[in-house]
Amino acid sequence: MLHSVFSSNRPVVFTLLIPFAVVLAVLAGLYSAPPSHMMGGMLFKQLSYLMGGSKIFLLIAGTFVNLVSAFLINKLSNDHEFTERENYFPSLVYFLFISLNLSWYYLNPVILGNLFILLALRRLLRIYRVQNVTAKLYDAGLLLTLGVLVFPPLVVTILLIWMSLGQLRTFNLREWVVPLFGIATPLIYGAVYYWWFDASPDYYRFTKFTGFSIGELKDANHLVDYAFMILGFLFSLIGLSGFFKEMTISTVHKKNTKAVFLWLCLLIAAAYLLASGLRIDQAATTVLWAIPCAIFLPVFFMVTKRKKAVSTAYYIWLILGVLTLVLNSISF
Repeated sequence: MLHSVFSSNRPVVFTLLIPFAVVLAVLAGLYSAPPSHMMGGMLFKQLSYLMGGSKIFLLIAGTFVNLVSAFLINKLSNDHEFTERENYFPSLVYFLFISLNLSWYYLNPVILGNLFILLALRRLLRIYRVQNVTAKLYDAGLLLTLGVLVFPPLVVTILLIWMSLGQLRTFNLREWVVPLFGIATPLIYGAVYYWWFDASPDYYRFTKFTGFSIGELKDANHLVDYAFMILGFLFSLIGLSGFFKEMTISTVHKKNTKAVFLWLCLLIAAAYLLASGLRIDQAATTVLWAIPCAIFLPVFFMVTKRKKAVSTAYYIWLILGVLTLVLNSISF
């Protein structure tokens, strides 16, 4: 039943996630504490300071960010036809991914960084064959820089702007320069802030690269965790192959749009490796993978051939995800 519900094109389907998000947020408030944010940037620190460390405010903000992100990734997928037809699997996959650990419902740098990435991607995917793209490019630079100020390892994602320009536009020097002003805007405000309060940001912990670690991926405590991750990885690879296959028969616009998303996935992988190499304790780093999974898994789930096998695989993966959430919750 859930497979057919989320494979439909009815927008009301997304609202089914809201009551579940509220319930999980309440459970998070009762049974988990806000995680440490050792990798949070200066903007995130200021947001945490404004909230006074309140569990309620952190939960409300985190739950809101999670739901908005799930909505945005689904809208991007449907608007740019990342799958064969409109569906609401992307929102479900993203929602389930960020629900694997109750502590991820508290506002944290990674989920907020994901939101800025999705907002920037939304602007960049609209520059194809548009006469004036100045505002969109400025916004993309601004949003991605805000993401970096929230979660510094996302600095590599700024390259997405020029990758998108190379993929979606013919070369125009003015367009390639405009994003720099968007990048500079929050940096200037940040510099003024530190100058006014006679302080200096802590750069050292974000430059001490000590080697790679798979971080939270190795911290799974249950067999179900590993089964869920392995199946999710395999289904994502199958979905990725389908994504590539559809690119070969897509229009030029759709092909270039999908190429931009693939560039983003490579940058997200680089950001994850960078965060892992810094060896700084940071909860929810794994959530960076929620964006690629939210696109590639639905490609697999929407396969029309061998529908029973695909539907069975979907339910197995969904059950494993719910069990992972339950087992992780019990450990609190």
